[in-house]
Parts: sequence; C-alpha cells; structure tokens
Amino acid sequence: AFSLFWTAAPLALVAPPFSYGTVEIAAFMLSGVGGAFVAPFAGRLADHGWTKPATAGAFAVVAASFVLAWIGGYGAIAVLVAAGILLDAGVHTNVVLGQRAIYMLHAGVRSRLNALYLAIFFCGGAVGSALAGVSFAHGGWPLVCAIGLIFPALGGLLFLTEKRVS
Repeated sequence: AFSLFWTAAPLALVAPPFSYGTVEIAAFMLSGVGGAFVAPFAGRLADHGWTKPATAGAFAVVAASFVLAWIGGYGAIAVLVAAGILLDAGVHTNVVLGQRAIYMLHAGVRSRLNALYLAIFFCGGAVGSALAGVSFAHGGWPLVCAIGLIFPALGGLLFLTEKRVS
C-alpha cells in the first residue's frame, strides 16, 4: 500500500485537477516524512503491551488514509497531504511493532526472521509500485485508492486470524 500510494501520487498530481509541476510534487512528497515521527510512540505502545491493538489500529489508519486519498484526489490537496501523513504513520507503526516482535525472540532466530520480514516488505513494495502505474493507467486515482484499500483490509483480516497468546 505504501509504495502503491507514493508511486502513483506524482501521476495523480501531474494530471488535472492538480496539474502540478515538479516543485509542487516534490513539496507534496515531503509531506510523507511526517508519518515517520510516530516510530517512538509505536515503540512505547509495544513496550507497554499494546502491540495487538496498535497493530489493528495501524491497519485501520492505513485503510482510512486511502479513503482520504480517494477524496483528496478530486482536488483537495490538504486532504491528500493528510492521507500521505496517515499512510506513513500507519505503515511505520506496523513496521516498528513487527520488528519489535522479532527482536523479542531468541537471538538464533532473530536475524533470519528479520531478514525474511524485510525481504517480504520490499517484495510487497515492488508489487505496490508495479501496480501503481498499471492501475493509474487503467482506472486513474480512484482505482489506485481502491487497490490501496484492499491491502490493509486483507492484512487486517489476516491479523484477525492470529491466535491470542497469553
């Protein structure tokens, strides 16, 4: 979802109703940095035993960001900026929580699982980037947002299947 959004956003911003140039697009892309500031907060949530609710919240925030992005795509740049910040916040929260869970494991397994975790993360990013151009070409920004909404929905459903550990 992350790569899908950030790959397709410049395509949407160069087209009407925005018709932005490179400077405006670059300024918009900088808005995503705001989401990175949630990492310490996400770490504190995990340290206090709130990993499961925070993970569910991260999925919900990413899904909500695509709803906002859909709305913002009709010319509301402030809404689109908010969507980008929320998307980054949700994704960063999920990454921090996932890596914390991995680092809580035995040292013998930790490095292999972290490598697998990051490899899957980057493969997902490649899929998202590849889908961005194709979906934008075939259905514009609304299709990009619909596909982006599917990713956290599926992730959230998969998350709900996890067994509760006491």
